[in-house]
Amino acid sequence: MAKTKTPSGAVESGSEAAITVPLGKLPVEGYLPTHVDVNLSDRSQRATLKRATEGLMDKGARLKNGRRVQNGADAVRWILEETAKHTSPDVVANGDGVA
Repeated sequence: MAKTKTPSGAVESGSEAAITVPLGKLPVEGYLPTHVDVNLSDRSQRATLKRATEGLMDKGARLKNGRRVQNGADAVRWILEETAKHTSPDVVANGDGVA
């Protein structure tokens, strides 16, 4: 597991985070984006993405399609897939970007 320094300088070996994500109403309607362009301008965002990516890689996490998590984009995909797994199964009517 990756070791990181906390703000106090202590070395921390792997951890997990549990958060609550507020979700919109069902059914999901309208355009469903296929691309997100994000600029992580805050150092804590970049560090957290790196920690999440390394943690998922260390545990051998895989995406729904079987691909191993290998980078930040995969980590974001994994987080979204896990969120979807724990919500209502009828979120998307079809796979073409429109519900």
